[in-house]
Amino acid sequence: MDYNRNLRKAKRQFMVEILGDACTECGDDRPGAIDYHHPNPVQGKRVPLTVVGWEVLKEEIMHLIALCGACHNVHHRKVA
Repeated sequence: MDYNRNLRKAKRQFMVEILGDACTECGDDRPGAIDYHHPNPVQGKRVPLTVVGWEVLKEEIMHLIALCGACHNVHHRKVA
């Protein structure tokens, strides 16, 4: 169980290093406030990137944007 937790933390840290840890919409940079949103998800690929393999994460990470929870919710309401 610790292995999986550490792996998720390592992948999350990798995402922070590549994409940043502040919302691209409002600038919110509170710890834990950021979601990584896929603006154009491919059907059937709704698996959290922290649970996929490293290769998939490396392929998909450049398609993501950093959003705080509030901006993420607003974005999904605009799309729906």
